[in-house]
Amino acid sequence: MRALNADTQRIMVREMVYSALRTTGRDFNNPNSAYAGNYERGYAALERVFPGLREKNEDGSFKNYQGEINLFASRIKTERGGNIEFMVPGGGVVVGLSNTPEVLVNTGNDVLGMLTVAKGNVRGFARDHILVNQSRILTVGGGYVLLWSSEGDIDAGKGKKTATAVPPPVIRVDAQGNVTQELQGAASGSGIGALSSGGIKAGDIDLIAPRGR
Repeated sequence: MRALNADTQRIMVREMVYSALRTTGRDFNNPNSAYAGNYERGYAALERVFPGLREKNEDGSFKNYQGEINLFASRIKTERGGNIEFMVPGGGVVVGLSNTPEVLVNTGNDVLGMLTVAKGNVRGFARDHILVNQSRILTVGGGYVLLWSSEGDIDAGKGKKTATAVPPPVIRVDAQGNVTQELQGAASGSGIGALSSGGIKAGDIDLIAPRGR
């Protein structure tokens, strides 16, 4: 691996970390696995990338890493097959608030939160809470959702966490030749979801919160 260039190394490390987190979460709930009831492999994978991740000061606060992501009234969206990924070793992720004004929740095609319209995955980890609340984390084109919170909750608020079927996106081309994919009201409401569209099977959803819910 050392012979590879830096960009390739980073891609491979990310893939290994996310694979370790997903496998850890699934094995934890598999009574036939040798790692049933054990989250340590996931923590060990994160420690390899973020040394000292779990170290604390005498007052109980975390010693290393700082920072969070706050997406209130904003969005991260891919339309042509890109993934959305985040790693937050020093804090949490706020995708939306529990008391978001209705005008911002029901935005139609102008979807807030995290969304992949074409084939693309949403995956990430945070040390603290991942709070979706009245916003959204969605994949529409068959992608999967993988979320890990080391110390907090993964809270989808009132939103559904199950896969559902939606109409396929509409492809639009403007006068300048720009191509966009527009949802047909498929993402109204809130929550965490992997949606099937146009006959494409919905992806998996893995929500892993070893010390939360």
